[in-house]
Formats: sequence, C-alpha cells, structure tokens
Amino acid sequence: MKNEKEQLKAWYDSPSSIINLLILFTVIIIVLSQAFAVNNSLSAEEIFRSLLNHNILYLIGLIYFIPLKTKSGRKYFNYLNIFLIIIYFIFAVAAVLTMVQSFGITSLISFIINIIFLISRLLQKMIHITTLMQRLIQIYQKELQKILQHLVRLDSM
Repeated sequence: MKNEKEQLKAWYDSPSSIINLLILFTVIIIVLSQAFAVNNSLSAEEIFRSLLNHNILYLIGLIYFIPLKTKSGRKYFNYLNIFLIIIYFIFAVAAVLTMVQSFGITSLISFIINIIFLISRLLQKMIHITTLMQRLIQIYQKELQKILQHLVRLDSM
C-alpha cells in the first residue's frame, strides 16, 4: 500500500510524465481539429493553412513543451518561458483587436459596463449577506449567554 502511494506521488511529481501528457493532449487536439478538413477532402496546402490558422497556439505549445524534454530545453527553461509569455501577449492583443473589429467598440464597452454592474451587484449582495450573518451570530451569542447563565443558576442550586 505504501509503495503504491510512493509510486503515485512519484508519478505526479515527475515533470517528464506531465510534459508527455501535455504533448499528447496537444497533438490530440490538433489532430481532432483537422479531422474536419480531411473529411472535406481539402488539398494538403489548404489543410496546412487551416492547421496554422486555427491551431497556432497549440503548435506554439508543442514548440514550448517538446524542448523541455531535451537537455538544452531544460537548460534554457527561463528563455522558453519568456518566449511563451511574449507570444501569448501578442495573441492576447490580436484577440482583443479581433473582438473590436468583429463586434464594434460600442458593443464591447456596453458589455464591459454590464459586467461591471453585475459584479457590483454581486458584491452588494455579498455585503448584505455578510451583515445578516453577523447579526445572526450576535443574536445566537446573546441567546447562548442567556442559556449559559440559566445553566449556571441551575447548577448553583
């Protein structure tokens, strides 16, 4: 039993197995996303273009995780992280610009304002619930004190 727990802990603590799983899941996502292109009998060039257009973040993830399996990848791990952060930042900016282009700035601002109002309403409700809970606690404390006083009186008799 103890040996099984140690093996399980070693498996979870092993970065190699986690990286293998991440690489496997990334490849599965890319392959499944391209099944549509293959089923529609697209040419190899169109499939490759579709792969680059729709799965570029997954491919970058593969470019990130595969070198981690090598000695040089582990040596330059910090540089790989910086590379990945820069790439994700570029994609985040591109995603925001795409949203602005697709939906228009007024609808996005309206959406952001509605989200802010929703969050403020939720916070107000949470504050209200918190104050109610504090009042209930005070009431229960007073009632407990009365019960304790009554028990002390009964005990002293």
